Amino acid sequence: MVLTILEAEVSPKRWNDLKIAFDRMTKNPPDIAPVQAFLVQSDEDVNVWRLMGVWRSREDFEAMRKQGVPRGMKIFRDVDAEPSMSIYDVVSSANLAELMPMSPH
Repeated sequence: MVLTILEAEVSPKRWNDLKIAFDRMTKNPPDIAPVQAFLVQSDEDVNVWRLMGVWRSREDFEAMRKQGVPRGMKIFRDVDAEPSMSIYDVVSSANLAELMPMSPH
């Protein structure tokens, strides 16, 4: 598995546009896409946003990159933000929700 993180500062007036673009992308994913995607906003600096993707394999991620500019990059650029990208190999993972008892709330 591979984890990709795109990070950019986004103007508050463009936050809603970013959320809408992310929702569109996840409702209509391309043929080669991450198996999980997250759009997150920093608590420390609310103008910092990250689009995180979990990819089944490095090969899937590289195949997507060969198709041109990644959709995540386009989403940020469409809201006038230039993202930086970080790529991580997932060494280990766990789905802790499966181990937790049902919440009484």
